Amino acid sequence: MLISLSDKRGSGYELANVDWFVFPPATLEACSRLNSLTHRLAFGIFLGFSANLAVSGTGAISWRLQLGSAFIPAVPLVLGIWLCPESPRWYMKKGRYQEAYTSLLRLRNHPIQAARDLYYIHSQLELEADIIGKSTYATRFVELFTIVRKVDLVLSR
Repeated sequence: MLISLSDKRGSGYELANVDWFVFPPATLEACSRLNSLTHRLAFGIFLGFSANLAVSGTGAISWRLQLGSAFIPAVPLVLGIWLCPESPRWYMKKGRYQEAYTSLLRLRNHPIQAARDLYYIHSQLELEADIIGKSTYATRFVELFTIVRKVDLVLSR
């Protein structure tokens, strides 16, 4: 660890050099929000280290407290899940376009951007339906290992 810190090539440094948001229709605001993800990850690593350091000298139960400290960030995460909007794509796959548009309005800055993305998702779902046809998940899973070109992709050859 000391070599990693002195060499400035620890995991935090590597994460800071990764472009996190590569989704093409990204807005500038979304890019700036998600680029701070590296800062949040580094802060989370720091909090985990601090929690373990705080309970390290407590004696025989320190290992229990260290394992239990992992539940501390889980509570706000579970509570925060209720604030996240539902997936617009899932709504559209179920035919609930108005709810998908409402969800997109929460995710985009302007109603025109939400309408654009609604159209993009709709077009993508139509194209996927044409490609998939009448096949099921089971047949597509079997095709992963029976069609040679897909086997190469799965096995990264």
